[in-house]
Amino acid sequence: MRKFLSILALLLSVQMAQAQCSTAVAGRLSGSMQPIGIADNGTVPAPVFTTNPSGLPNTEFLITNPDEDATDGGGAAIVYVDTDGTFPVMDLGLGSCGRFAVTPVSYDIHQIRRLVQAILNDNFNPAVTCCQLVDNFASGFCGALNAAGINDSTDINNISDFFTVVAAIAGPGSTISIGGAQATLDLLNGSLGLIGPCAGGVTEICFVADTTGQDRYMIMGPAANGLNINPANALIVGSSGTQQFTADFMPMGACPQPLSWSIVGSSANVSIDAITGLATATGYDTVQIAVISFQDTMLRDTATLIVRAQQVGVENINAASFQMRAQPNPFADVLQLNIDNKLSANTANVQIVDIAGKIVFSQIIQLQQGNHNYQLATNQIPNGFYTLRLISEEGQAVQKIIKQ
Repeated sequence: MRKFLSILALLLSVQMAQAQCSTAVAGRLSGSMQPIGIADNGTVPAPVFTTNPSGLPNTEFLITNPDEDATDGGGAAIVYVDTDGTFPVMDLGLGSCGRFAVTPVSYDIHQIRRLVQAILNDNFNPAVTCCQLVDNFASGFCGALNAAGINDSTDINNISDFFTVVAAIAGPGSTISIGGAQATLDLLNGSLGLIGPCAGGVTEICFVADTTGQDRYMIMGPAANGLNINPANALIVGSSGTQQFTADFMPMGACPQPLSWSIVGSSANVSIDAITGLATATGYDTVQIAVISFQDTMLRDTATLIVRAQQVGVENINAASFQMRAQPNPFADVLQLNIDNKLSANTANVQIVDIAGKIVFSQIIQLQQGNHNYQLATNQIPNGFYTLRLISEEGQAVQKIIKQ
């Protein structure tokens, strides 16, 4: 292909074809940056245009794989073509969590038919066929078309045939991108005036596409049923430190999903980057870090971050020295905590957090040494699933609870 492009570049410097397709407008779809989840046995829905194509008679669809670069250096490889943009996902041959994008392209099939008819069946002069002429630029071009079942213009019927011609120009073993296809056709257009009757009277092959207006998809793997922050408890020593949080989906085979990080409630002393999960301290505080999936808002989790001037324990306190039990569980209007504390007396914050990471109950208690009971009035809490957290400067304890 490099030889072909080099020759065409030289031809282009000699003569440029006059553009006849400059007024054509490529159709645009949603252009959403977030991929839409689709089952591996599903069918891609019919594309909906936000901007309609105009200026060319044929509009069909190219499917590209953003995880595979084309050998032409023009971007993501085209892995599939389709006349109406609706097709079974399994036809792509991509596995779970594979991504693809659907892009509309507009062209004039009559132009490519006339060009192919001339190259395959006409003569440049009495001694040289058009196939022989074109073979100097794109070696094996006619043979590649014949092998693909294209012998004359009647075999050019849709976008698949159009790109069979483009692939034949690019050469065997090449994978094509939308950008590479456009570049190849631009160079081809620059040489059409030099091949005389072999161009079939065509002065330009029209082709327009707008990759900013795509429909993007992700093939969904096993459904995620859990989201876990790492670490579940963290400590920053000093008021200007940072802590990087990450999150794992369960099962581990679940597809990655965009996440949003935040501080539960608010804090003047701790902030977190909503995209990266990097927490930054500007003062001393104890906060809850929350993460939520954009794609499935039921997937969320919280973690505790302590900012202190000196090292303190942030792990769950060892059961040999600290035990907490909430009862009854499920509970109703009153929740009783039984705490056996073998550590020193200290102040603790009892929090009940809902599945959205919102603190629905908070109470300060004074932890005494020994075994003591503490009652929490929970009649104002709605029924549902919650996390009970007991947080002190020496650590925390956590228990899942149910209000009914």
